[in-house]
Amino acid sequence: MDFIRPYLIVLLFALSANLYSQTPSFNFQKLGSEDGLNNANIFNIEQHQNGLMYFTTQNGIYYYDGYSFNKLDIDSLKSNALINVSIKNNDELYLSLREDGLANFNLKTKEFTFDPKLRIKENNADNIVLTDDYAYLLTSEIKIVIVDLKNGKIIPDDLKKKDIMNRPFCIYKTKNGGVLIGRSDGIYDATNGKQIRLEVLKNNTIHSITQTKEGKLVVGTSSKIFIIQNNKIESEIKPVYETKNNTFQLSGERPIGNIIADEYGRIWFTSYPHENLYLLENNRVYDVFEALDIQPALINCIYKDENQNIWIGTYNDGVYYIHNPFFNSLSFSFNNKNLNIHQVFLSNNLLVAATSNGLYGLNLSDGKTKILSKPDEIFLEPVSSITEFDGIFYYAKRNQMNMIQSMIFDSKNNYIFKPVIARQYYPINKDESVVADWDNANILLCNLDATKTLDTLISFPDYRISINAFLKKDNLLYIGTSNGLYVYDFKSKRNKNLVRNELNFNINDVAIINNKLYAAHEAGITDVYDGKLIQQVGKFRLNTVKKIKQYNDQIWLATLDGIYVCDKNLVPLKTLNKSNGLLSNSINDITFNDQTVSIATARGVSTAEFKDIIRFNSTLKPVTLNTISSNGSVYGAGKSEYKFTASQENISINFFSPLFNKPNKQFFKWRIDGSDWKYFNNPTFDVTLTGGSHLIEISASADNISWSENTLVHIEKEQKLTEKQSIYWLITLGSLSLILLISFVWIRRVKIKARKRLKDEQQVNLLKHQAMNSLLSPHFIFNSLTSIQNYINTNKGLQASEYLAKFSRLIRMIIEKAAQSDISLHDELSRLTYYLELEKERFKNKFDYVINIDDNIKTHEIQIPNMIIQPFVENCIIHGILPKQEHGELIISFKTKGNRKFLITIEDNGIGLIKASEHAKTGHKSLGTSTINNILEINSKLSGKKQKVTMIDKSTLDENTNGTLITIELEL
Repeated sequence: MDFIRPYLIVLLFALSANLYSQTPSFNFQKLGSEDGLNNANIFNIEQHQNGLMYFTTQNGIYYYDGYSFNKLDIDSLKSNALINVSIKNNDELYLSLREDGLANFNLKTKEFTFDPKLRIKENNADNIVLTDDYAYLLTSEIKIVIVDLKNGKIIPDDLKKKDIMNRPFCIYKTKNGGVLIGRSDGIYDATNGKQIRLEVLKNNTIHSITQTKEGKLVVGTSSKIFIIQNNKIESEIKPVYETKNNTFQLSGERPIGNIIADEYGRIWFTSYPHENLYLLENNRVYDVFEALDIQPALINCIYKDENQNIWIGTYNDGVYYIHNPFFNSLSFSFNNKNLNIHQVFLSNNLLVAATSNGLYGLNLSDGKTKILSKPDEIFLEPVSSITEFDGIFYYAKRNQMNMIQSMIFDSKNNYIFKPVIARQYYPINKDESVVADWDNANILLCNLDATKTLDTLISFPDYRISINAFLKKDNLLYIGTSNGLYVYDFKSKRNKNLVRNELNFNINDVAIINNKLYAAHEAGITDVYDGKLIQQVGKFRLNTVKKIKQYNDQIWLATLDGIYVCDKNLVPLKTLNKSNGLLSNSINDITFNDQTVSIATARGVSTAEFKDIIRFNSTLKPVTLNTISSNGSVYGAGKSEYKFTASQENISINFFSPLFNKPNKQFFKWRIDGSDWKYFNNPTFDVTLTGGSHLIEISASADNISWSENTLVHIEKEQKLTEKQSIYWLITLGSLSLILLISFVWIRRVKIKARKRLKDEQQVNLLKHQAMNSLLSPHFIFNSLTSIQNYINTNKGLQASEYLAKFSRLIRMIIEKAAQSDISLHDELSRLTYYLELEKERFKNKFDYVINIDDNIKTHEIQIPNMIIQPFVENCIIHGILPKQEHGELIISFKTKGNRKFLITIEDNGIGLIKASEHAKTGHKSLGTSTINNILEINSKLSGKKQKVTMIDKSTLDENTNGTLITIELEL
C-alpha cells in the first residue's frame, strides 16, 4: 500500500486546491467633458464610413476621431428637438426631430432640409431604419411608423389596433437587407412594409435582435437569449448573473436589451434595469462593469464599430469605450493587485501561468482557475519558470514550504506539476538537470527533480549576479546572466565569460534560431556567432528584449514596447501591443501550440488563435480631409481640385485619421509631385507651393509598417511673374555658378599654401585637442554621481544599483576612447545610447528620444571628432526640456549631404535658447559647448576640412514652435 500513498496525496491536493472563475479583462476608456463631450446623456452612437464616431446627445451631435470631440454646427435647430441620428451616406445624416419627422443634414454645407415624405407630425422616433422602399421609425415600447417612400403614405400598425398591449420593442436591419421588428408576441418580418409574424419564438416578448458573423439571429427575450438559424432555435441560454439585481420586478424577469454579437463569438448585452454591461462567452455570463471597476450607470445604447470594439452610451455618465480585440485577456490578482506573469504554458484548453506570487492553472473553455502553487500572504512567492520534461512539468519557486506536487485536468489530459527550489531550472537528460540556486550565485548539476546536488558547475564570486536563462547545445551550456553571457564546457569542465561590447548587458534570454545564436538583453539582441549588436529592427528601436522565440519562419521579440513579429531576416511584419488589445506593453514571455499563441505580460495573459493574428491587418482607412487654409481663407473638404492665387504660397492642410485604441500614436507622411516622403506626427502640415499644377499625397499608419492608401489633393496655383521669367533666372544662376567655380579654384590654391604654414602647428593643436576631450568626462561623471546620490538619499537602493551598473559601462567606454581624437560613429552611437538611457531614467521618463540614421551610412567606417555630441544633448535635456511642464522629445539625426558632408542634428521641443538664457545666471557659458567649438575649430586647421556647429531657437523660424535646433556639419 505504500506505493499508492504518493498518488493519494497528489489526488487529495488536486481535489482540495482552490477553484474559482476567472473574468476576462479588457482595456477601456471613459470619455466625457474633459475630451470635449459636453453632454453626458448619449442617445445614439454610429460610425461613419470614414471611421469617425458620431454621438447623438441632448444638446446636439458630436463626432470623435480618437483624440477629441467636435460638435456639429447645425443652424436653426430648435433646442431639445433632436431625438436621434442615422448616417444616410458619406455626405448626409438623417435627423429625427421631435414633432417634425426626419430631416436631411448635409455634412459639407452644414444645412438641413426636410423630406416631405418623412415630415411626420408628432414624431418621437428614437430608432430609424431605412431601406430603398420604406422608412421605419420606432418609438421603443410605444409605436412603429412605417412610411412607403414611393408615395409618402404611412402604413397603419394593424397589430396595435387589434391589441393595444402588443407593443414594438426593437427593430433590426439584417445583413441581407431584411427588417425585423420585435414585439410583445414575437418576431415580425416587415421587409415589405407589412408585419408578418415568424413562427419561431411565437408568443415571446422580443426585446432585442442582432446577428452573428455567420448570419444567425441572436434574440433577447424577457429572460433568455436565443440563437436562431433558418427560423429554428439552435440554442437557448438563460443568463446566470453572479451579481444580484437591486431593482425589483414583479415577474422576476430581467429583459435582455441592447444586444450585440461580435465576430469572436462574444455576445454583449444589458438586462433590466440596464445599469451594467454583460458579456456572454463560453456559456458564462460576466459583469463587464464590475470586472473593469466601472460604477453602474443607466445604459441608453451600445454599439459595435467596424473593428469590433464596443461603445456604451449612458444616460448621465458619458461614453465608455471597450477595446474588444481578437485576444482573450485574463488578469490574475492576489489581494486586489494584478500579478506579473513571468511565463506561460499552453496545451489544448489548459493555460498555466507562472506569476510573481504563485502558479495558476486555467481552463480556457469554462474560465475556471486552479491554484497549483499557493501564493504567499506575507512574502511574494514568485514562480520564475515552467519546464516540461518527460510528461512532467517542473516549476521553479523560492519557498521550501509546500513541496507537494499538484495535478490539473483538461478535456483530454491530466498534467502533473512538481515544484523545484531554484531561480532557474533546466533539464538536460532523464537523470540530470542544471539549476541556478536562490541564495547564492551558483550553477549546480543536480538530479532530474533537483533534490540532490551532483556537482557545482560555476560559483560566481558576486552573489548579486542573477541567472536568467540556460541553453545547452552539444557540450556547451550557455548561461544568460545580469553580468553578460557565460559558457560552460561539459568536456573540459571550464567556464568563461564572453566579454565583448555587444554582450556587455543583462542577458534575459538565449536562443538558437536559423543556426544563429541570439542573446536578448536590455539594448536589443546580439548575434553571438557574428558578434553583431542589433538595436533596431526596421524603424523600431528595441527597448529591453525579454524573450526571442521562433514559430514557423517568423521570429517573435518580446520587449517592453510590445511584440515585434519579424521574418527570418528580422524585418518587422507586425507589431502587437496594448493598442492591439494586450493588457500591457511589457511582455515577459510568448508560448505557442499548434493553433494558439499565449502572451505573458506585466498585467495578465492574452491568448489568440494564429489565424486571427495572420488575418489581423493594422492598415488604416485613407485619411479624410478636414480643411485646407491659406492667407486666412479656409476651404472645406470635398472638392476635387483646389485653386489658389499667386499670392497664396503657404498652404495648411488638416485631416482626420480616426484611431481609438490607446495609446493611439499614429504616423503620417506626405509628399508633393512624387518627391521624397516627409514624415510627421500630427494631422496637420504646411506646404509651400510654386505656380502650376500640384498633386499632394497623404498617408497614415498605426504601426509604421502598414500604410493606408494615399489620399490625393489636387491643387492648381497661379504663377507669379518671376516664375514665368525662368530663363532670366537660369542665366543669372549660370553666371553665379561660373563666378563660384573661379572663386573655388582660387581659394583651393590659397589653402594649399596655407597648409604648409600650419604643418608646424599641428602637433601643438593636437595636444590641445586631447586636453579638451579630458574636460568632458569629469563633467558628465559629476552629473551621474549626483543622480546615484539622489537615489541613495531617497532609499531607492535597487534603482541606484541598476543605474550604477549602466553608468559603469558608459564610463568604461569613455575612458577607453578618451585619448582618441576621433571615434567611429558606431562606437559613438553605443556610448550615446547608454547616456540617453541613463538621463531618461534619472529624470523619470521626462522625455523620449529618437535616433535616426540614414540607410546609406556605414557606421563602422565614418570617423567623427570624439565627444562632440554628448554636451549638446545634455544642454537640450537640462536647459531645454526639464524647465518645461510637458513631456519632452529629443531627436538626433545622422545623414550625409552629398559625398563629402556629414550632418548631425540635435533637436528638442524644450523652452528654446532664448528662454533658457533668461533662466541662466548672468555670464554663465557652458564649458562643454564652448570646448566643442574649439575642437571643431582646431580640427578644421588640422585637416583643412570645414567643421562647424550652429544653434537656433526654433521660435525664430516659426513662432508656433518651441525648442532648439543644433546642427553639427563635418566635412568628410
